[in-house]
Amino acid sequence: MRILVFGHMYTEPIHREKFQYISRDDGFHITVVAPHEWRHTLNNYKFTPALENEKFEVICRKISFSGKYFTFFYHGLSKLLKEYRPDIIEIDQEPASFACYSIIKKAKKLRPSSKIVVWTSEDTMTKWKFPLSYFEKYNLSRIGHIIACNSEVEELLRKKGYTGKISIFQFLGISPEIFKPQDVSALMRTLGLNDEFVIGYVGRLTEAKGIKTLFKAFALLNDNSRLLIVGKGELLDELQGLTEELKIKDRVILTGSVSHEGVALYLNCMNVLVLPSEGSDEWREKFGYVVPQAMLCNVPVIGSRHGGIPDVIGDSGILFEPKNAKELSQKIKELKENNGLRHKYIEAGRKRAIENYTVEKVAGKISKVYKSLSNDRL
Repeated sequence: MRILVFGHMYTEPIHREKFQYISRDDGFHITVVAPHEWRHTLNNYKFTPALENEKFEVICRKISFSGKYFTFFYHGLSKLLKEYRPDIIEIDQEPASFACYSIIKKAKKLRPSSKIVVWTSEDTMTKWKFPLSYFEKYNLSRIGHIIACNSEVEELLRKKGYTGKISIFQFLGISPEIFKPQDVSALMRTLGLNDEFVIGYVGRLTEAKGIKTLFKAFALLNDNSRLLIVGKGELLDELQGLTEELKIKDRVILTGSVSHEGVALYLNCMNVLVLPSEGSDEWREKFGYVVPQAMLCNVPVIGSRHGGIPDVIGDSGILFEPKNAKELSQKIKELKENNGLRHKYIEAGRKRAIENYTVEKVAGKISKVYKSLSNDRL
């Protein structure tokens, strides 16, 4: 079975790891198409050619409007489709995007028998303006299978009239070789951390991520705990001012952004990870990768009841109402003072992450989608 996969995130090998597992099935012949570059708000990513251990094909194609999720597009689609003659085309871009539309449009002309599978995390009832509204309507009527990142996305797709098959899981898995318990005593000394209880956050510093609620909750603790913030964003200056206003400046560490592997090290410095997302009219937390990353590092998690966070945490962590600093502070205090509770969530979280969110588990779920599409052809 010939499978052609498109996705802007596949410029980086870390996101292609799942195809290593999928390609072990001799029945799958996978070709991953990645753009020559992807310009992100935080970093610019250049295409990394196939690594020696990647046993599937990885090819680079030029795109226009790099970094523009809904308007970028690939060059040379006709040549690709004629050369690779895919049985299945996987498009890891939103259904309202021009990239998704242009691939499906061309495939229906040149490879009408190809089955289409698309990943989406769009979970707000956005009323797209033309032409995005047209792209979405066209695509949803022609997609054979959708991978939705959470149950809210599935509900939205049904409201928009999609009648095809939907599987619910996050399509990028987490490597347990990177995210695991590690000795970080040297890093902790560098950060000035000793035996204090460390409350952590990893992510963008924006209003919608609920970071100010976390600062206020931390101030209510009024003890010797430390707050470790990993990430950067538009609220940095305001947060620095907030530490002075709340009189917590000496107990807060702001690291800035770190590498993917670096995130694992900083997670290991934490006694609890908090994901306090609140959302906005334009954005909701789709999944929260840092939650299972923390779980694999044996760090218990506390998350807000927002977006996909409750789905990810399940009963393996603690939830609180968004924007409720008092409740969040109480939850942190309970976890800090109750070793039994903390160890309960460490064990439950690790078990949940291993069973659901590792690269190998995600690869298995994608393989099942491919096989179901293949059976539909018979």
